[in-house]
Amino acid sequence: MPDTIDVLEQLRNEVTRLRHRVTELEAQAIPPEPTAGFFPPLAEPFAALFRASPVAVVITAVADERYLDVNDHFARITGYAREEVIGRTSRELGIWADLADRERVTRSLWTQSVVRDIELTFRTKHRELRTVVASLALIDYAGMPCVLTMCHDITERQLAALERERLLQEAQAAIHVRDEFVSVAAHELKTPITALQLQVESMQRLAGKGDASAATIERIGSRLTAANHQIDRLTQLINELLDVTRIREGQLAMRWEVVDLAQLVATVAARFEEQFAQAHSALTLELAPGSLINGDSSSLDHIVTNLLSNALKYGRGQPIEVKVSGDEASVSLVVRDYGIGIAAADQHRIFERFERAVSPDHYGGLGLGLYVVSQLVTALHGLIVVESEPGSGATFKVTFPRLARSGLS
Repeated sequence: MPDTIDVLEQLRNEVTRLRHRVTELEAQAIPPEPTAGFFPPLAEPFAALFRASPVAVVITAVADERYLDVNDHFARITGYAREEVIGRTSRELGIWADLADRERVTRSLWTQSVVRDIELTFRTKHRELRTVVASLALIDYAGMPCVLTMCHDITERQLAALERERLLQEAQAAIHVRDEFVSVAAHELKTPITALQLQVESMQRLAGKGDASAATIERIGSRLTAANHQIDRLTQLINELLDVTRIREGQLAMRWEVVDLAQLVATVAARFEEQFAQAHSALTLELAPGSLINGDSSSLDHIVTNLLSNALKYGRGQPIEVKVSGDEASVSLVVRDYGIGIAAADQHRIFERFERAVSPDHYGGLGLGLYVVSQLVTALHGLIVVESEPGSGATFKVTFPRLARSGLS
């Protein structure tokens, strides 16, 4: 067994040798190579701040641009594990979304030593884009010139700001549409009321004369007819407003029953005889019997009424054709006019609320008729399309599923 004094002497000599070696290394002051896989530990209390920082913190060697250390927050927002980043460069990882930003930041950093609050975009491990506000500074780390970068992730804040801007624009657009609609609605409602008032005043004057001649009675009858037309127009406008309200509130209650679409169209067309005569528009009906569907009579009546009114408005003085036909699977209603037509760019929006393909200065209405029609058609499990060219009229086609044979009784 070795003598205890000899062992102590050997330990003392070894400690002395190690001290000399440490002194030599300190004098040389050669930093370890980053690629060697050894990076000196951060000194306290900086290490504690580095790890606990609520923002991403990165230390990068200036010499070879390799990451020397990153904190946990950097790992969370980039998706990279710390071990995947250390020893690699931003180019190798493809972190910069725009290399021009990298060059710009590098130039500023060499000029100023510190760059504060610059907005940058980078890619995560999963190639998602994140936006940060970064501050960078040149520092000395273990004898090496390095860049200390701190990044505050503002991606969600930016997305929230964009969403607020989108909602603001939508709200402003909705307010504009509402104000425009209120203006149009006020004008449209006032027009029949004014005309009705004039007819009533005219009849009052005739009645006040006490003239019971046939000519006077005929004039009163004519005024009553005109007044009734204005009442019908006012009723239609009010019904459109009520329909829109019910549609928006989800209160379109359907009373399902077997409906002969051809017969319903004939009934509605009969109500339009006088209006077509006054407009000098010839109405042609081609109705296939037995065109049975499962639907709601009131809603179908409204659909046909609005389509005929639309054809009469824009095809005034021209013939109008209405056809009901079908096959084994479906029944179709086609309403064709030879009026002003609809531009291709407008055909996709005429079924929206308050939309119209022409100026309200030339054609009245609330811009609700075709919107109500499309909503009712959809509620009845149907489909509506339009084919048109400017100056060549328009063809509206509504298709419903035919009532199954087993449904007949």
